[in-house]
Amino acid sequence: MALNILTNKTHPTFAGTNAVSQTLSFYEGSILLGTGWSDATGRWRFTSEVPLTEGVHNVTVTNVDASGQQRPALDTLIVTVDLTPPSAIATISAIATDM
Repeated sequence: MALNILTNKTHPTFAGTNAVSQTLSFYEGSILLGTGWSDATGRWRFTSEVPLTEGVHNVTVTNVDASGQQRPALDTLIVTVDLTPPSAIATISAIATDM
């Protein structure tokens, strides 16, 4: 299952749950974005160490269990980085009063 994320951050933060005390590696293709760990409750939080450029990125997460076994990739995170501000800004040109 793919998860879609829209952000304006080039170093996005991801969070989730996994098995307890596992090493998680985050990749875009073959590029390692960084490594994180699940805590004693299985919770993890990771901020990309490698900046993501504007556009769509397919981030995969793999984990290594306590016995050192590499596990298959978990869900794919489809991250869209949008650094372009909106082109139109609303302005007030007049105020009408009720008659």
